[in-house]
Amino acid sequence: MSKEEYGGISTLLSDTVVHVQKNDLYGFWTDGSTENVTFEIKHDSIYYVDQSEAYKYVLEDGFIKIYYPDFIFKGRVKIDNDELNIVSEDGSATFTRFTN
Repeated sequence: MSKEEYGGISTLLSDTVVHVQKNDLYGFWTDGSTENVTFEIKHDSIYYVDQSEAYKYVLEDGFIKIYYPDFIFKGRVKIDNDELNIVSEDGSATFTRFTN
């Protein structure tokens, strides 16, 4: 995976490859802004609860690509315990694994 393919995002974090397995992403995640789930990651899609929409994604070499209708989101992912961090050219976002 080239740096150009991800728009130089690798410069936002170290060039060390983060070994995130796809099944590590599976489950429900919240951004903490409400007491509800923000999205669910499945083996082939990300389902956004508030929008009732699912979008395809791929995970390669520590990067995620989400295929929205109007653009492709690209970001570097890192999981630490039950915390998911995604860094893109737009900044970073942190999500917590949702448990009841």
